[in-house]
Amino acid sequence: MNLQKKILLISFISLFIIITSIFVSWRYGEYIEEEHYKSSVLDGQYILWKNVIDQHHSRMKYESKRIMRNKNLTQGLWKKELRIVKESAAYDYNGLSGSAIIKNLMIFNSKGDSVFSSDELEVEKYRNISLEVLNRKKYFYDIIKNEHGHGEIIFAFPLYYKNIIVGSGIFIQSLESSVLDYDKATNSNTYLLTSSGHKYIGQNSKLYESLFNFIPKDFMKNSLLYILDQNKRYVLSIIPIKNRKNEPVSILVSIKNDVNNFSKIKNFQNKLYIFIVIVLFLTILLWSFILRKTISSINNTFKILSQNEKLEAKVFERTEELKIALDQAKSAGRAKSAFLANMSHELRTPLNAIIGYSDMLCEDVENMGINQVKDDLNKIHRSGVHLLSLIQDILDISKIEAGKMELHNTKFNIEDMVQTVMTIAKPLAQKNKNKIILSNREFIGEIVCDEGKLRQSLLNLLSNACKFTENGHVTLGYYREQKSHTSATYLIFFVSDTGCGIPKSNQEKLFSAFSQADSSISKEFGGTGLGLVISRQFCKLMGGDVYMESVVGKGTIFEIKIPLRTSIGSTGEEKSCLAVDELENISVSS
Repeated sequence: MNLQKKILLISFISLFIIITSIFVSWRYGEYIEEEHYKSSVLDGQYILWKNVIDQHHSRMKYESKRIMRNKNLTQGLWKKELRIVKESAAYDYNGLSGSAIIKNLMIFNSKGDSVFSSDELEVEKYRNISLEVLNRKKYFYDIIKNEHGHGEIIFAFPLYYKNIIVGSGIFIQSLESSVLDYDKATNSNTYLLTSSGHKYIGQNSKLYESLFNFIPKDFMKNSLLYILDQNKRYVLSIIPIKNRKNEPVSILVSIKNDVNNFSKIKNFQNKLYIFIVIVLFLTILLWSFILRKTISSINNTFKILSQNEKLEAKVFERTEELKIALDQAKSAGRAKSAFLANMSHELRTPLNAIIGYSDMLCEDVENMGINQVKDDLNKIHRSGVHLLSLIQDILDISKIEAGKMELHNTKFNIEDMVQTVMTIAKPLAQKNKNKIILSNREFIGEIVCDEGKLRQSLLNLLSNACKFTENGHVTLGYYREQKSHTSATYLIFFVSDTGCGIPKSNQEKLFSAFSQADSSISKEFGGTGLGLVISRQFCKLMGGDVYMESVVGKGTIFEIKIPLRTSIGSTGEEKSCLAVDELENISVSS
């Protein structure tokens, strides 16, 4: 893409941003206006319902407790003393703290007969409500129609004397007086409509009639509505009033002049438009600056591209050299492993002969009674065995690094294997005057595992413990461990000693090949530093690991953890191979 096309593209993007910003601001202004009216309607509905309906319910419920606590009234109902009932009811009604809100009170006896009324009311209609309270034995609210078809708020409640229902009471408040009281208190325009939509209560009839044409015919279904004419703007809140049976009784309508809020919204929108214009102007200035910078950067880019091509050629050359070096290193590693494997094999053959003949000579010398050469022959035999062990370790480590170490799983008795290990380790412990102890917490029985590698791992740990402990204790133990959050079962072996311990700074070296915790150890105790490395790699090959804890001056604990299996595969022998990348990042965990 040449420079001219890039400039045209940037100009087109700038124009698109300007048009999009204007459209978004216009839509956002409409959204703010619409949300304002919805919020105003919801607030109006809440205030209207709370002041016209809900506060009467709350006041009636509160004042009913005073009537129910009047012992003279309830006792009079129980004893059928009508004079006492009327006097007590009249006294309570006149003293109600909500008398300015609650207009009427009626008291009925247990048969549903009226015994007190604060006004001349139609008894028969309220008698049915009284009988319903007596049957239900609990209070309830309702909104009913009176003889004129107008709505009334009622609260009916039972009256008890000594836990016996003796009558009922009904508070009555007309919706008409409630609306008029609300209009006087708030100086608002509130109307009551019949269920068919005809107005019968409301002070400002002219306002209602002028806006009536804006009200949709299905306004009963529309509880959110705002009205707009040419000169003024109003918010209309409509609340359908229904009785307990969900039958329409009346409709409550509130009309609120919203011209001031509308002007505020328009002022906010105008400020928003001015702000957007300023932002767009600054954006255009920014884009002009970017264009100038882009032109200069494009020129520099061509120069850099030519330099990059040369650099890429050099990188390609170096990459090829590194690949060749890597292949050579891999070949050298394979050659090293092959050399170690072949040399160790060639060395083991004469060493086995030396060990065998030295052992036979020891027996012959002992039988012939030639004791002066016996010690020398024993040294030859021990040195041969030690050298054979070192060669075997080197062979194992080379197989592991070459990825050729295999598992040979068989079924064997764990207790028998542990006894064999204890027998072999006993002379090692006695050499440094140590006491070797077996600690088994439970009987394990037969398991499926590579017996040879498990035995070698345990012997390596016991050999180290005996070597670095003098006049102390070396303990070998094992037990079964069941993980609570999984169904896996593990077999745990631990080897603990009371030796010198290992400092934390040297613990990381323990599982590195040809390394020991301290360089002076190899001079004093000997060894190549391969035992722990091979043991951990064997355990990883078996699906487990080796862990350790050590405190200087108190001793060390090594732990082998492997999965416990008690059945063998269908082939009778399972084999797996340890990949080289599994051995690269070996860490010590406690």
